[in-house]
Amino acid sequence: MARAHFAIVAAAAAAFTGLAVVSWPLPTVILGGVALLVGVTFATRERLLVHVRSAPWAWELILLPTLLSLRIFNLRYTLVLVVAVVVALLATSEPLPGRSLTRRWVMVSIAVMFLPVVLRPASMETALVPPLVVTLLTVSARRRTHHAVIHSLVDGLGLYLILNVLAYAAGMRSPNADIRVGGLESLGGDERIFYPLASGLAIPAILAAAYLAAAILWFEGRAVRRFFRILGMGAAVVVLAGADARASIAIASLIVVCAAGTPRSLARIGTSLTTGALTFVFIFPLLAKPIVQPALTWTLSTLPFLSRGDTQADVGLNGREYIWSQSTHFWTERVEGWRALLGYGTYGQHVSGASWSYASQVAGLSADPRSISVHNSLLQQLYDAGLMGAAAFAVVALFTTHALGRGVLAKERGSVYGLAVLLAILLASMTEVILAPGFAQEPLFVMLGVTVSLCCQPRSPRDCEQFLGHGRVAVTESMAKGL
Repeated sequence: MARAHFAIVAAAAAAFTGLAVVSWPLPTVILGGVALLVGVTFATRERLLVHVRSAPWAWELILLPTLLSLRIFNLRYTLVLVVAVVVALLATSEPLPGRSLTRRWVMVSIAVMFLPVVLRPASMETALVPPLVVTLLTVSARRRTHHAVIHSLVDGLGLYLILNVLAYAAGMRSPNADIRVGGLESLGGDERIFYPLASGLAIPAILAAAYLAAAILWFEGRAVRRFFRILGMGAAVVVLAGADARASIAIASLIVVCAAGTPRSLARIGTSLTTGALTFVFIFPLLAKPIVQPALTWTLSTLPFLSRGDTQADVGLNGREYIWSQSTHFWTERVEGWRALLGYGTYGQHVSGASWSYASQVAGLSADPRSISVHNSLLQQLYDAGLMGAAAFAVVALFTTHALGRGVLAKERGSVYGLAVLLAILLASMTEVILAPGFAQEPLFVMLGVTVSLCCQPRSPRDCEQFLGHGRVAVTESMAKGL
């Protein structure tokens, strides 16, 4: 039966790809792709992993992406709300048995990752964001099971997307929309939508792709949760169409097919994909001509709806190749000493002067020159926090991916959702600054929510038994050993 299901999925994927070749309009392609994802999930849902009890919602994590997005309206009030959430958690709940910090070296890596940008922030308020949010994540992780953390973070993405669509329909506007003054044209001639709760144009689309990548979660839980997730799916489709986000669609489709059809294979290659995402900006010049450009040319000629109409710009990743070459050249030639080790702090690419080396490529895109990033998360972290901060960021990303992969192999369902979301975000970080601590975007704290939860895993099989007695979630001995 499993082979029959996989054959049906493969046939559906092949048929959809063939139809997409004839240049369907983007909205039709998105809707067809989502229908295919639902079919993939339905056909394979019984063979994914062992069944576990549906985890309770963690309200603070469901609110997290939306709460963080409010900082674009008033950062000071947002910080007050974060503190209020932490106080409410401390006052109304107790840590679960066995949920203590067992991997302090990872928490130290998180601190090192943030330290340079906290010590040299854009403002005092922005310096408080990382420590307060990480505190919230730690307090929550000690009071929630790992399964509940993953579920709630994913559903939090759904709530964020739903509220963005509703706010846009109500006529709300993001304060950051006035900063972005160019690069808003879509292929259809319309203007790409800058959603009201978004700090950047690409953020909602990337989170929508991450939400769709965890599509296998849709069939779990009671009717209320399934209905909520269907609403989130619809909002994700609307966001992807409005943002004209073709790369995000491709990433979501690839990951969800792997997660639904062969989750163990995704777990085995997860660390390799993360390593590739982290090193992409440095190996791209070596691979551009012999591999990347021919592959992109063939892909865009086969699937023209992925192209923005300029083949040369598509192959150069819309100017990113030039930005990366100039940024890396500036780093190797001009950055040295303690600056190389600790970076320049928040907006390091602007403070160092590196952004002027590629200013001609991005002229007219933004009214704030500090917001012109290097379009790669690790490279941005290199400028903001130096070699030390970039290494710490890489350690955190690799640990999280590896630990989730071990959870998938141990048949822990929540790890499949977490791995799908994490890989979608990491792959998007190759061309967008969404995980650099200096920019403190929502995807970064979604990833850290998973990381901190993994740092609070039970230390022994006895702790696992305490969990089982607590009645929260089925935790296996293999999780305690493997994670």
